[in-house]
Amino acid sequence: RVMGMCRRNGLPLAIWTLSLLVTTNCFSLSTSRQIESSRSVSNTASFDEQTAATAPILESVQQDHKTEVANGFRTWGYSTEYTPTKEWIDDDFISRSVGKGNAGPHEHMLKRGDEIFQTMQPVLTTEECEQLITEARQVIAAGLEKEGNFQNTSGQGQPTNSQLGEARVSQMPRAQQWLRQALHERFFPILESRFGVSASELTLNDALVIGYGYFGQKSRSQPVHRDADLLSLNVALSTQDSFDPNGGGTFFEGLPAESSIVQMDQGHVLCHSGGVQHAGRGISSGERWVLVLFAVAGSEPQMARRCHAKGLIHRENGNVQDAEDTFRAGLTVAPKDHLLLTSLGGVFMAKEQETLARAQLSAAASAYEHCQKANLALGRMMLANRRPRAALRRFDAVLDYLNDSDLVTNSWMPLKAMGWDARVYGSHAAILCSQEAMKNGIKDFDTGMYLPRAMERLNVALSAVPGDERILSMLDRVKELLAYHDQDSDKSSSSSTTR
Repeated sequence: RVMGMCRRNGLPLAIWTLSLLVTTNCFSLSTSRQIESSRSVSNTASFDEQTAATAPILESVQQDHKTEVANGFRTWGYSTEYTPTKEWIDDDFISRSVGKGNAGPHEHMLKRGDEIFQTMQPVLTTEECEQLITEARQVIAAGLEKEGNFQNTSGQGQPTNSQLGEARVSQMPRAQQWLRQALHERFFPILESRFGVSASELTLNDALVIGYGYFGQKSRSQPVHRDADLLSLNVALSTQDSFDPNGGGTFFEGLPAESSIVQMDQGHVLCHSGGVQHAGRGISSGERWVLVLFAVAGSEPQMARRCHAKGLIHRENGNVQDAEDTFRAGLTVAPKDHLLLTSLGGVFMAKEQETLARAQLSAAASAYEHCQKANLALGRMMLANRRPRAALRRFDAVLDYLNDSDLVTNSWMPLKAMGWDARVYGSHAAILCSQEAMKNGIKDFDTGMYLPRAMERLNVALSAVPGDERILSMLDRVKELLAYHDQDSDKSSSSSTTR
């Protein structure tokens, strides 16, 4: 249920991980880390209370992992039953790195966890791709007929796989039989060669065939997220001429802006750590079909990502204290995971514990530079508390990171949204800084820099939403303040000349 929520709603649930706690000594080491982390996170609860809450949570998610792996092996079999069709080497792949430390909390468990690999040659035949698409169409159509033959576009309720234009391989008898063999002969050997995880340890917790554009309409891009697995594989089932040339592919956070979207032709495979932040890009015409495999390993329980998932469910259900305890449990094994830190900061905001919230969001911003949500949240918090200079520094940090990459043609929509927010909120902060200086009669030399930059940023934001009354009003206020600043500067210059 958790994984379905993540994938369907684009929640960053699918973002978790950690080391396996299989012996008493390992668990004791985790508890030691918990002592230090718990003390640094908050002084509101005693260590004994935090330990009492954390231990059963870690035990619970470890059991979830064991159950998931057992179900996976039961469904997909064992590698010992098959022989790999090929020995994979470096020359078989194109590789790209998102940067060390940017592939989620379990990156260190993988041999080359920061890298994304794309096969040079197709791994599936054209016939195999077409058969998977055909059976997926049949399953989706049957599901829609059973559910009332409609697409859920209202955003209300939990959409089914069919309403999303996707089919689970577990509901595709021919595909399931084919995949059971292909996993061990082709896909798992690829993962073992790239990431150093033994193929005998690997199984799946889910497998989907997704049809972007299935309903004959423009398909939206996914929100940026991390997957609910250890390793992910994407297989292109469509040819690239099956959909519009400016759509499709997968966006990866951490890659250079000009090469952040990876495209594949039919039958080729893309694989990466599930902890790498990414998103499927939508299309405006045609259809794009993809087989997505979510792999887990028996020896890697990924406790941090599981804690994050459970914590988000607690938040959604209004159980704020349970959410806090669960996020804390995740941080005992992944103390620098930016999503756990951000989520815990959100809990403290909900509890109106601003100092603790600010500490967690600041830690999140420092832990992972490519996600600027923490800086945006901090900036808005400081604006609300009438600290415009501190807020402006946060919004400037976001825009410095973007470096106008959000303004490039066909840039990723989340980047555009992030840049727009930072420009508008940053301009608001600049206005407040200038008004404060004017009110206090301060000859603030920085004001002369703040206001022209705010004018420029607001005009950029206005180009995205022409006629926006809020932005137009802010532009008028910037002009008034600039006129006051120029007039005051002229007076000061005239007085100096007279003397």
